[in-house]
Amino acid sequence: MRAGGVSARGSDGERWVVTSLGPSVASVEVDGDAIEKVPRWLIPVDAHEGDVLAVERSRGPDRVSIVVKTDPAATREALAASEKQMRDAPVDKKGGDVKL
Repeated sequence: MRAGGVSARGSDGERWVVTSLGPSVASVEVDGDAIEKVPRWLIPVDAHEGDVLAVERSRGPDRVSIVVKTDPAATREALAASEKQMRDAPVDKKGGDVKL
């Protein structure tokens, strides 16, 4: 995980998007940048691939606290943006350059 990051909310936190879930490890996209592997137990039980997670951290001299929660509104916004991107994508009517 990266050491820092400031979310749109202005708090010390990150935005994770779940890219894959395994039995012991999950992959998340951190703030729209790198894909990181994290322990599966850090991900909420009800989270699914594609969900946006809000991650908040607080640090002290002798501890670190982390809260990871699903963000349904951000997930809906991300899915809507993805759907729009797919609608607006150019359509290749030639079929590409591969000849079978």
